[in-house]
Amino acid sequence: MPNGQVPESFADQCHAVWRNILAILNAAGMPPTNIVKLTTFLTDREQATLNGEIRREYLVDHQPAITVMVAQTLTAPWLLEIEAIAMA
Repeated sequence: MPNGQVPESFADQCHAVWRNILAILNAAGMPPTNIVKLTTFLTDREQATLNGEIRREYLVDHQPAITVMVAQTLTAPWLLEIEAIAMA
């Protein structure tokens, strides 16, 4: 986060993570369609539906391989972590 503040809500955190992923891809000269694999860690299975909806906002019709896991080991106050693997 530019100001070091972690958003409180899951949706805001999810959007922030996706903006960061897209910024990193852009800096490497790659569009989101270069993502080949996503691994998402959520702290609550109730977040899965919203996570998928927000992911589709950013990836539109692109469907890389996706793994979603529920884990209680994320660093507070984060509610999710997304690992994105892209290939040029």
